[in-house]
Amino acid sequence: MQLNPPKHLFLSYEVAEMKNPKLNSKLGELRAIVVADWLYRWRFSSQEVLISLLTNGEKSRERTARDALNRWEKRGLIRSFALLTPISKKGFVLRKDGIFMLSLAMPNTEFSKAFTDTSKLTTSSNIVHDLCSQKALVSQFHKGKRLNYASEWELRNGKSGKIFDLIIENELGKRFGFEVEITPKPLSRLQDAFGKIENALDKQIVQQVIYFCATNGIQKSVQKQINKSGLQHQVQTQVPDFLKQMWR
Repeated sequence: MQLNPPKHLFLSYEVAEMKNPKLNSKLGELRAIVVADWLYRWRFSSQEVLISLLTNGEKSRERTARDALNRWEKRGLIRSFALLTPISKKGFVLRKDGIFMLSLAMPNTEFSKAFTDTSKLTTSSNIVHDLCSQKALVSQFHKGKRLNYASEWELRNGKSGKIFDLIIENELGKRFGFEVEITPKPLSRLQDAFGKIENALDKQIVQQVIYFCATNGIQKSVQKQINKSGLQHQVQTQVPDFLKQMWR
């Protein structure tokens, strides 16, 4: 399975790879490309996730990032909308001018012209889940790692179909499948999920699986299934701080 290259990497993530003679190489413009690429690949995001992506988690730079998002919206690159969720109230989607900017920055990449600000978003029931998956990816970038990844939307529309919420490939080529559990799953669904996980591990689609759980109770439930499946060395569970913070 081929993962898309990490063209959104910037600052400590090798922004030089994104420079193009047709593109203004100012840092602000590169950051705009970072956001446009993120929105194209995830279909939507929240203001909080985008600010975290742009600031590398540094609180002192949050206002600058927020001002930049407002500026790019005025330029017609992105569009904001109301997010009625417990973890975020403002979201963003990509507009046609944002896709045009991406095509100039990445001339060898084909972008779908059908993707506009009127594209159908993920269902409201999945919005929180998808934002948690995005936050999981941002948390990995904050560790200074250079990564390839495939989002759930990309996996659903690829040849392999949806297997995990997120797949990350590190600089050594090792692939990690991520599952984000924000609500408890019935036993039957957990058993079905672990059947797919075992198959993915056997086929070497991924070499390791990480479950990000929102609560200790969810973690215990998942860990119990891990023990039953005998996958203790290949599947791990965590209750990460970013997930706890999103649910405060």
